[in-house]
Amino acid sequence: MPLLHLNDVVRDDGHRSYRVTRRLGEGQFAEVWEVRLPGTDLHYALKLEKRKDRNTVRAEYKVMKKIGQSGGCSQVVAVEGCGMHQERFFMLLQLAGETLYDARKAGHGKLDLPTVKAVGMSTLTAIQQLHEQHVIHRDIKPANFVIDPPNAAAGKGSWLLIDFGLARRFTDEAGSHLPQRSDASFRGSTTYASVHAHKDEDLSRRDDLWSWLYMLTELLEGWLPWRLDKDAGEQHPQDRDKDKHWVQQQKELCIEDANRLSRSGQLPEALAAISRHLASLGFADVPDYDHLRQCLQLLPDPQPQLLGLLGQLQQQQQQLDEQDQDGQQWGAALHDQQQQQQQQFVQQGVGGPGDWQQHWGGAAGALHNGQQQEEQVQISPASPLRDQTPPARAAAGAAAAAAKRPPSGSAAGSEQIARRRKAEAASSSQPRKSGM
Repeated sequence: MPLLHLNDVVRDDGHRSYRVTRRLGEGQFAEVWEVRLPGTDLHYALKLEKRKDRNTVRAEYKVMKKIGQSGGCSQVVAVEGCGMHQERFFMLLQLAGETLYDARKAGHGKLDLPTVKAVGMSTLTAIQQLHEQHVIHRDIKPANFVIDPPNAAAGKGSWLLIDFGLARRFTDEAGSHLPQRSDASFRGSTTYASVHAHKDEDLSRRDDLWSWLYMLTELLEGWLPWRLDKDAGEQHPQDRDKDKHWVQQQKELCIEDANRLSRSGQLPEALAAISRHLASLGFADVPDYDHLRQCLQLLPDPQPQLLGLLGQLQQQQQQLDEQDQDGQQWGAALHDQQQQQQQQFVQQGVGGPGDWQQHWGGAAGALHNGQQQEEQVQISPASPLRDQTPPARAAAGAAAAAAKRPPSGSAAGSEQIARRRKAEAASSSQPRKSGM
């Protein structure tokens, strides 16, 4: 039974009244509603304690209030007020947009590479700002980031941190790092928690960043090795996806070999470098946030030449489909073009026939979400592509191949097809000799 309903009125400690407009969500300890200040266009998020004997929202309010007073956390949701309703504490928060969890869900479980880079930069800044206020979050995950402004695209807005129910100060009043406690217990969410959390160890800044890395990997790869993939029909032993010990083992294997984080077995080197840096940190060590940003910058951007080639191929295929009156004749023409383009790719030193078949038949899938996988290519010693990076070689070779063949719909291309039709027509019109 919800504690609030649409059009209910609540009053804060300043005696301002707010009208409930819609429900935003619910957690283990609190309900979250959108409210409006009557007579204005001001909307807020109201977080209300579920139980009278709990003080989780009040404790969170105190942490957020101190963070807000510091003035150094532009990417933490602002606290706007507080009050009591039905003997339960509530706080009023800045109203932002969808969560990163919602954005990932809308993208069918993953986001394109440029968006992941932008999200990574923004969320890293939010975490660093929090750490500079001597606070660790201890529950970094997609559901605890919201977009601002509310209607911004995932890769365009700023991602703000929310939900400080598990947050903790990690320094004393003098600014010295607190010693590691021996009586800590698990904190966080099983999917994104660090190995240290699984071991019931005290957490520090490095653990927020482990959760951040797992979050980014999931956004880019669309999975994590320890997550149950129900859509793919994966069947784990009963309750194994809830078994923290099994999840811990998987994460430990991924620390030893970061490539295990990728479904393909080849994690982008930028993310592998982040994993190595985090693994090198001790409990009280200061993470190198600038190094982490530099690693994100190394994630490859989509190659415009290869994207242009994909557009040409798709346009050519569409024209063939539209003009196809005789499937066998046009299928043969398309096959010949593919064979010629395969030879051009080999001559340019970019892959082989199998690689080109993948580009022709699955280019849309390979380039979906703007992600580029580094290709293993054979480069001749004299090739001008030898000193280029693998994605650049593939793009340059593709562009060269596209430049050599007649443009789709050009006079040369039409003439070639006309000659083929004429020859086939002449052949079919010759009188056949009797075999008798």
